[in-house]
Amino acid sequence: MLDADMVDEVKKVSDSYGMALASYLRNLIREALNVERHGVYAPAALRRIMAVHVLAEMGFVYIPVDLLAEPRRSRERGFEVGRLASRVGLEFTQLLEVMGYLRKLAIVAGDRVVIPVSSIPHASLKEFILGLALGMNLRVAEEEDAIVVHTG
Repeated sequence: MLDADMVDEVKKVSDSYGMALASYLRNLIREALNVERHGVYAPAALRRIMAVHVLAEMGFVYIPVDLLAEPRRSRERGFEVGRLASRVGLEFTQLLEVMGYLRKLAIVAGDRVVIPVSSIPHASLKEFILGLALGMNLRVAEEEDAIVVHTG
């Protein structure tokens, strides 16, 4: 049973997003069920993403281990990850966010994600991000100073 304090707190959260309480709860439950369908206990997933968020704020990033072992395969590995991610309904911006790059590396402008090349710390990571977008069948413009990914 939910107590009044918890309901008030959830109401404040939904208000902060400009949403009705019912809409917020419907979205929360829909996503929790989606996580559960993939075999993950939803409360544990929320705790895990909080840890990811804290680590990202401290400058940690997710990269595939094989990127370190075989940097020449970076774009190919990104393509594989992007293709799989799109099959399970993930978005490019979600992946960048979990990897710790969305706020520190990319600029989201409408249906485009602009990633300044100077903000990517290593060439193999640039190749991985390019492969990720291409694997998700997104239109990519590789410019001299930026990567532009069209997400819409």
